Amino acid sequence: MIRIKNLTVGFNQGTPMEKMVLKKFNLEVNDGDFICILGSNGAGKSTLFNALLGTVDYSGEIYLDDKLLNGIPQHKRAKEIGVVYQDPLRGTAPNLSVFENMLLSTKGRVSFMKKREYKEEAIAELESYGLGLENQLDTAANQLSGGQRQSLTLYMATNSNPKVLLLDEHTAALDPKTQEIVMEITDRIVKEKGISTLMITHNLKTALKYGNRLIILNAGKVVLDISGEEKMNMTEEALLKTYSGNFSDVTLLEQE
Repeated sequence: MIRIKNLTVGFNQGTPMEKMVLKKFNLEVNDGDFICILGSNGAGKSTLFNALLGTVDYSGEIYLDDKLLNGIPQHKRAKEIGVVYQDPLRGTAPNLSVFENMLLSTKGRVSFMKKREYKEEAIAELESYGLGLENQLDTAANQLSGGQRQSLTLYMATNSNPKVLLLDEHTAALDPKTQEIVMEITDRIVKEKGISTLMITHNLKTALKYGNRLIILNAGKVVLDISGEEKMNMTEEALLKTYSGNFSDVTLLEQE
């Protein structure tokens, strides 16, 4: 699905401030993988996402379904790669209503004659979220709560059926109860649509509960890659005991 070969990303190269974030980084993502990514600040998590999105210069090769992404601009990659960021203010048109945002995410696939039918489907989908969004169709996106907006952003990011979904700490700004609700929505959407997903999180409980695979990054390298029964049987205590040296920021150790 995704093959990353010798990915190298550095900043201020050739200066005393030079910093290599990723150096000859390799990773393979299988079709349908839901990968949780842990790692302290500076480990290379967001830089990895930026390389996939084409928003940072890099060397090496990134393939999506055997198609080389090198040289393909960000707006063209966006057709196949959806993304939800930590900030609930990103990902929607803030002054447009919930329904107008949903229509935007169809990218013109819904004609004027089919709007009523689509609206009925949209209401049914939003009702399943349990956040009251179905009653906010005419409300501007910037008037929504953080959880409602992140759920709307999730809908928009996946409505066009991208091949890949990137979740950049998309629940971090929410309260614990809403985090859990949004994660359940996320898990259901990913499973129903079969989207290959990479999710950055600092929450150990979330990383162990969701997805089929867990990786830890440290200093731009993968220091742990577990899946299947190994992941299912991994506990928070065992993870911290074995790999605590790779967690330098205290937020990673906070349990919601």
